[in-house]
Amino acid sequence: MSELSNPNRPAPSAPRPYRFPDFTRHSLDNGLTVWFVPIAGSSLTSVHLLIDAGAAAEDEPHGGVASLTACSSPERVAWTPQRSPLRPSDSASR
Repeated sequence: MSELSNPNRPAPSAPRPYRFPDFTRHSLDNGLTVWFVPIAGSSLTSVHLLIDAGAAAEDEPHGGVASLTACSSPERVAWTPQRSPLRPSDSASR
């Protein structure tokens, strides 16, 4: 894409300094680790759930079990631009 395609776009420059916000880390009784990152003046709340599971967490004797389970689930998720990736696909429910 050339600069002529979007004349309002700023020209590339050196990166600006950025300081990541301070955060606190807590461990819940069930072992779940929670990071709290307050950003002053922001009304946004974001939650990311990361689970060490699936194919990346399988040992050699159980290799493929997570993939096989995901593919055989009647509630499996299908991604298309018209569907949310968190909603079960219509075709899987039939």
